[in-house]
Amino acid sequence: MKSKYYAKLTGNRRDVETSSPKALIVFINPSDQLDRNHCWVELDMVEHMQPSGHKPPIAVEFFAELKMYKKRGTITSYTLTNITDMKRMA
Repeated sequence: MKSKYYAKLTGNRRDVETSSPKALIVFINPSDQLDRNHCWVELDMVEHMQPSGHKPPIAVEFFAELKMYKKRGTITSYTLTNITDMKRMA
């Protein structure tokens, strides 16, 4: 089931010369179950609103599913998956 999250979309990118470029979102909230408060999202989903250069991050909201995974085979952690409907907040 998807839940609503809030975050800041930064100008940071990675893998821009590959077939799967990404953009960085930070300060994900709520983050109480997440192992990290940031993640990389598909660039084509946010490129139209991503801040350029060293401009400040922008506030966004989106829906995502919480996914459990194992770290080092035993430690349970969570991450976000199936991120959709990302919109700039007013």
